[in-house]
Amino acid sequence: MVFFGPRGELQVVGRTDDILNIGGVKVSALAMDDALRALQWVADAMCFGFLVEGKVNEFLAFVVPTPGVAMTEVADAFRKMIVPSFGASRSPSG
Repeated sequence: MVFFGPRGELQVVGRTDDILNIGGVKVSALAMDDALRALQWVADAMCFGFLVEGKVNEFLAFVVPTPGVAMTEVADAFRKMIVPSFGASRSPSG
């Protein structure tokens, strides 16, 4: 789980479970990690639930692009290859 601390710093706590509940939708963070890492544009990735006080939690992915690859290329590949397979409600925000 990740959240912003009292001074606005991002805190990564880790995952207590690989199945996340995002607004009542069950999401496999582990499956998304694997799908992102399988993209040739991605060197590493890990997904988390993001606590949003008073709102539905969000599903976020931290992605390290392959050296020389722009994040715009990663985002394009994500939209073309991952969202159609998993569906928008089971894909990270952004």
